[in-house]
Amino acid sequence: MEFSSLTVIVGENNIGKTTILKALYKILKMDESPHRVRFFEDDFYFDKSSNKRSTEIVIELSFDELDENDKTAFVWSGIDISNNQLSVRLEAKWEEENNDANVELFFVRKDDPENSKGENFNLTHKRYIPFYYIDAYRDIWKETNSSSGDLKQIFKDHNKHYLKPLNAQIVSCIKNIDLYLNEYEKNEDSSISEILVEMDDNLGDFALDNSIPLVDCLTEFNMKLDDCNRRLDECISETEPRDKELIKKIQQSVQNICQKTSVQQTIEELQSKINGLHGIREIKSILNENLSLFVPESQIEIDLAKIEELNLFNENHVSLEDVSIFKQGSGFQGSFVIALKLSRLFTHMKFSEEKLTNLIVAIEEPEAHMHPHLQRSLIKKLKVKQRKFAEMGYNVQLIVTTHSPSILSQIEKSDICMLKRDNKACKAIRFDEAFEKKITSKLGNNKLKHFDSVFRSYPEIFLSRGVIIVEGHSEFGALPEFAKIINVDLDDLGLSVINAGGKGNAKPMYTIINKFAKCAAIKDKDNDTYADSLIDDENEPFYRTNYADFEEELLNHVDSYELANILIKVDPETIGKYYLELIRKYVVNAESMEVTEILSNLDNLDFTDLKEKTKDTIKTELSKTLKKYKSALMGSMISSHLKEDQIPSCYKDIILKAKEMVVQNEQ
Repeated sequence: MEFSSLTVIVGENNIGKTTILKALYKILKMDESPHRVRFFEDDFYFDKSSNKRSTEIVIELSFDELDENDKTAFVWSGIDISNNQLSVRLEAKWEEENNDANVELFFVRKDDPENSKGENFNLTHKRYIPFYYIDAYRDIWKETNSSSGDLKQIFKDHNKHYLKPLNAQIVSCIKNIDLYLNEYEKNEDSSISEILVEMDDNLGDFALDNSIPLVDCLTEFNMKLDDCNRRLDECISETEPRDKELIKKIQQSVQNICQKTSVQQTIEELQSKINGLHGIREIKSILNENLSLFVPESQIEIDLAKIEELNLFNENHVSLEDVSIFKQGSGFQGSFVIALKLSRLFTHMKFSEEKLTNLIVAIEEPEAHMHPHLQRSLIKKLKVKQRKFAEMGYNVQLIVTTHSPSILSQIEKSDICMLKRDNKACKAIRFDEAFEKKITSKLGNNKLKHFDSVFRSYPEIFLSRGVIIVEGHSEFGALPEFAKIINVDLDDLGLSVINAGGKGNAKPMYTIINKFAKCAAIKDKDNDTYADSLIDDENEPFYRTNYADFEEELLNHVDSYELANILIKVDPETIGKYYLELIRKYVVNAESMEVTEILSNLDNLDFTDLKEKTKDTIKTELSKTLKKYKSALMGSMISSHLKEDQIPSCYKDIILKAKEMVVQNEQ
C-alpha cells in the first residue's frame, strides 16, 4: 500500500482501516523503545474455516524522498539507503511454549539477497521518523488536565526554552552573547558589539546581585534591557549583523527575560498583598503560637498561599465565549483535542535536537460528533496547514481514515485509498493515474468526465458495499421507494443509488465503478449501441427497461386511473390538476367538491362515466404529465404510493440482484 502526502483511507467497518494505523503505530510510536513492542495471541489472524491461527506477523515500511538530514543520520548509523529508500521491517512470531510473541525490528538490507536483516531499529532511529497517531477516542479532560495530557506536555516542551526560570534564561542569554562576541566581535560593527557588551553586563550584574530585594530592582533592570534591545533593533536595521539567526535568538531571549521579570514583579506585588490579608496574618499567628510549643520559634517559617510561577501553568482553563470547554458540544471538544494533539506534535518538531523536517500524522475518523459543515471545514484547514508547513520547510504526511462523504467531497480522488475484501484478504485500491489509464484504455479520454462527475456528486460510493446506477432523475427518486416496498433495506446492505445523468451515461459509469465496487445498472430501452459495445459478458448485471423508459414502465404496470389518483394525491395543484378537473367534470356530485373532500372520497367515487369519456386519451395525457414533471422528488412521491405488484419487473430485478451481490461478497 502506497501513501501520498495526503492519504484518505475509506472502507466499510472492520475492513482494516484502524489496523493499518496501528501497524504504523507499532513500529513508529514516538518516544517508545522498540523493545517494548508487544503482541498478544488474538493479534494474530484466525482463519475460522480451518480453525487455525497464524503464528507470524510481518509489517514492512519503506520511506523514500529522504532529505539530507535523513541521509546524514542513517548513513552515519551504517544503514543501507540505496536508491534513496529506507526500509524497516517488524517480524513477530508467536511462541506457544512461552505464551508470548518474539518481536524483531530491523532495517532491511538491499545489498544482500540472502540476508535482508540489517541493523536493529532503535529509539534513536525513531526520532528521525516522528509519527503521531490521533485515534478515534478523544478524551478532553485527560488531554487538558492530566499530567500526561497534551496541554501539559506542550507547556513542558516550552518550559525547556521559553518558560524556564528567570535565572536559567539569563544564563542562557549570556552564553549566546558571549558566543557571538567571541566569534564576531573583531569583524562586527562596533555599535552592535557595544550594545551586546552592555546587555551582557546588565544581565551579569542582575544575576549576581542578591543584595537588593528583587521587587525593587526589577523595574530598573527591565528598562535597561529594553533600551538595549531597542537600540540593537535600530543598528541591525542599518547594518546587517554577521550572524542574523544568533542575533535573533539573543533578541528573543531578551524580550522573554523582560516579560519574565515583569511577571515576577507582578507576582511579588500580589504575594505581598495576599500576605497582608487579615485572615492570612491571623492563620499564621495561630499556627506559630501552637507550633512554638514543639519547635523553637526561630525555626518556624510558614508561607501560606504561596504563589510559584511554575505552578501557574498547572491550572489551565479553556473556554469558548466564556463557557468552559467541558460544557461545549462533543463536536467542538473533538476538534479541540485534534488541534491540541497537532500543536503538541509541531512543538516537538520545533524543539527537536534532531532538526526534523519530516513527520507523519495519522488521524482516525476526524469527523466524529461533527456536523457536515464542520467536517468539510476541518479537512480544508488541515490541507491549508499542511501547505503552510511545506512553505516553512516541514514535510507533513497526513493519513486520515473516514466514513464521511463530507470529508471525501473536499479531497482529490487520487488521495483516496479504498480497502476492499478480496476473498480472505483485503486489497487497497488507489484512484491515481494508473487507475485512470485503465478507464481511458477502455472508454477513451472523453469518458473520464464520468468518473469526475460521480466522485463529486456521490462521494458515498467510496464507502458503499455496492452501487445501483440509474439513468435519470425519476428512477433515482423511485428506486429507494421500490426497495422499501419489496422489503429490501438499502442502507442495511450498504447500497447506494446514483444517477448517471442522462442517456448513454449509465454504461460508462458502470464500467468505471465496477472496477472498485460491486455494481449493477439499468438503462432505458433504446438504441445505445455504444453501451452495448462495452458489455463484456451478457450475464453482467446491466439491465434494460422492458419499455421505452421509466414513465412508460409505470404506464404499463399501473392502472391509468389509479395512477391519475396518485398524481392528485401527490400534488393536486400542479401535476394532478388536470385529472382533478376531469373528476369534477365527469363524476356525479364532484363538481362542487373541495379538493380535500375529493381526496378523502377518491376510493368511493363512481368513475364509470369518466372512464368511458377518457379511455382513448387518458394514457397519452398521463405520459405527457409524467414526462413534463419528471424529477427525483416526483419519482419518489409517486412510487411511494405503489403496491408491490405494480413495481415494474426490471426495477425489482436490479434491486434483488444488487442485494444478492452484496450478500455473496460478505459471505
